[in-house]
Amino acid sequence: MFLARIDGTVTSTVKQETLAGLRLLIGQRLEADGSASGDPLVLVDTMGARQGSTVMVTTDNEPLRKAVGNTTPVRLLVAGIVDEVYRAPGPLSYVRGSESGAAGPLSYVRGSESGVRGSELGGTR
Repeated sequence: MFLARIDGTVTSTVKQETLAGLRLLIGQRLEADGSASGDPLVLVDTMGARQGSTVMVTTDNEPLRKAVGNTTPVRLLVAGIVDEVYRAPGPLSYVRGSESGAAGPLSYVRGSESGVRGSELGGTR
């Protein structure tokens, strides 16, 4: 899951049949500091996001596949509309794994001595 900013809509009169009736948006992936990252993405929206909104995007399309059919080509789905993003003060540094040193998901830590894992700030990515 990641955050994205909605920059526009996509209109397509001819498309794969499971996409009929679905709202397609242009979203720009956002980094933890709010800056844009990578190329714009096409997202399926069932939440009613508006241009300029920040949204949570999931790559788990299972709920949509159950609703519209197992053959849908959708990979990116708007999972929620963000009201606010809290960022703890301090520099952002990335760590991998748990405090025990075991390999694990990529997390981030705010502040050099904070000892707070990204997952405790809601920032595991």
